[in-house]
Amino acid sequence: MDERIRKQLISQLNELENTLKTCGNTDVIKACGRLIEVINDQDESNLSGELTSSFIYDVLHNANVVVFEWTLTPDSPTKYVTENISQFGYMPEDFYTGKFKDYWEFIHPEDRGIAKSNVDTARQLGLNEFRHIYRIKTSSGQSRWVEERLVIERDSYGNLLAEKGVLFDITERKLLELKLEQSKIRYQRLYENAGVMMFTFDKNGSIVSANRKCVEILGESRARLLNRKISSLLSPAQQKRNQAIDMLDFAQRNLDKEFELDVIHASGKLLTLNIKLNPILHEGEIVEFEGIGHDITQKKVKERQLTYLTYHDKLTGLFNRAYFDEKLGQLNRAGAYPFSIIVGDMNGLKDVNDLLGHDSGDQLLIDMAKILKNACRETDIIARYGGDEFLVLIPHGDEVVADRIIKSIESQTKDSQKSMLKPSIALGAATIHDESLSVEQLIQLADDAMYAQKACCLQSSRSKLNENLSVAIDKLPKSSREKSERLRKLAYPLGISLGMDPILLERLNLAVTLHDLGQIGLPHSILVKKGKFEESEYELMKKHTEIGYRILSKYHVDDHLLNTVRYHHEWYDGSGYPVGLKGEQIPLCARIIAVLEAYDAMIRSRSYRKKRSPKEAVEELLRHAGTQFDKCVVKSLEQMVIGGIKLEEGQGNKIIQRI
Repeated sequence: MDERIRKQLISQLNELENTLKTCGNTDVIKACGRLIEVINDQDESNLSGELTSSFIYDVLHNANVVVFEWTLTPDSPTKYVTENISQFGYMPEDFYTGKFKDYWEFIHPEDRGIAKSNVDTARQLGLNEFRHIYRIKTSSGQSRWVEERLVIERDSYGNLLAEKGVLFDITERKLLELKLEQSKIRYQRLYENAGVMMFTFDKNGSIVSANRKCVEILGESRARLLNRKISSLLSPAQQKRNQAIDMLDFAQRNLDKEFELDVIHASGKLLTLNIKLNPILHEGEIVEFEGIGHDITQKKVKERQLTYLTYHDKLTGLFNRAYFDEKLGQLNRAGAYPFSIIVGDMNGLKDVNDLLGHDSGDQLLIDMAKILKNACRETDIIARYGGDEFLVLIPHGDEVVADRIIKSIESQTKDSQKSMLKPSIALGAATIHDESLSVEQLIQLADDAMYAQKACCLQSSRSKLNENLSVAIDKLPKSSREKSERLRKLAYPLGISLGMDPILLERLNLAVTLHDLGQIGLPHSILVKKGKFEESEYELMKKHTEIGYRILSKYHVDDHLLNTVRYHHEWYDGSGYPVGLKGEQIPLCARIIAVLEAYDAMIRSRSYRKKRSPKEAVEELLRHAGTQFDKCVVKSLEQMVIGGIKLEEGQGNKIIQRI
């Protein structure tokens, strides 16, 4: 037997044997093995004998393998085909003389052209072996996939002699491949379009793939991510935490576990990701890792905000009572002696809130918080313990440390005197050295020390109230302050003309200054309005008398001043507000202010009317004397105007002088 043909035959049989192993046909496998042994012996007589034996028939007819031999005539007639072509519904005669005498007609029309081209190419390239895949049509009209393994025989000059082929029905395998391909496409689509970030990386930590969500979350292009080290995406803090950890070891220790990683977005912002890793195995060994992740940055921000709010005071940014108590308990349980606490209580905060509003009071608390932060050590825990109460926990600090902090707070408080609102606080401290003193006793000692200091500062607090009143008056609109100044300069000579004694004159002077104090509790838009009030605005404006009364009642001023502020809009006939007093039930100072306010308003221009002369204003007052105004007060003002008191031209804000 020609050596080349022998080798080709052995090769074909080896392939056939391996193919048949997958089908489990042991008899045919044995037949192939026996054929190979015979061919290797090169005993042609034995080979002939073997070829006529029954197991060779099994190879050719029971293995679903069709053997062809073709001539090289232009229409490629089939020289030989095994009878098991019947598996496709045909007989060998169909290929010898029938409709498939031209073998190409046997091939599916859609695959015929490419099959011809493949065979022509193999011939032109001088190939001796060639395989390709195409579809054929069965007699029932079904399409089947076949693999053709072609042996091309040539003479010593390379000229074509014959072509022999083995045809395998690979339809099931092909359908499985198609299903696998479809599954692969579906998986790739799911992977790419998943609502979570997905990525894979090898054992060196290099990124192998990244889906669209991963690219979107990290803000990087896919090209920049591929082959990049996972570690290069980590935040500096995360890199520092993981610098001593091998990436493979880290991944293996965290398989099937959820963990958090801080990474850097392409823009530079910090992201927190929740990651879970799964192994990708090949023959039982890990070759890659698949990561599935979510961006939980906003969730972590909200968690931190919630934690911050749980343990911090929203206004000052200091720790709150819950955090202070927790840390105090920890120190005490650990026996970390000595440690001290300072108790501080703001002076006059309630008065500031009542006089100037809670915004001003809040600003005082904020200023005091800054002073405490500047005075304390970084390790000290400063808390706003209540509305106007602060506590400072001083770990590993004795009496000397606590006293030094108190002096620093007092010094910085004095330095803040340049501000309009001056923070003031009473302070007390206590130190615990061992278990002989409980935490409750420690706080009580500091609290007692604080109240002792507050008692010493009572006079200073009273002075503080006066300062706050001055600040409150300064917060009134400029027009209100200027009006009070004009009325005050008119009130003094009018009071003298009414026979008021010096004490009552002083009360009148103070009442004129404070009569509109309640306006600090009204909207600024109403106070500066140029035109007439709407009914709702007028009703709101009327409340300023009661607001002023409530403010001053906290300062232990005399009743006459309180009632003057409250009743200076009452009418003499009882039809005024807020309660409808009439006649001499209305304090004299209040009756004077009512006349002076009306007079001042009339001799000044308004957007809705022209100003009147002093004489015209008095005449208008006289028309309402006995109803709205006290007739005696109006008559006294008339005498002052007739007697020669007038406003200097162009000096509306100046003192009226006697001519």
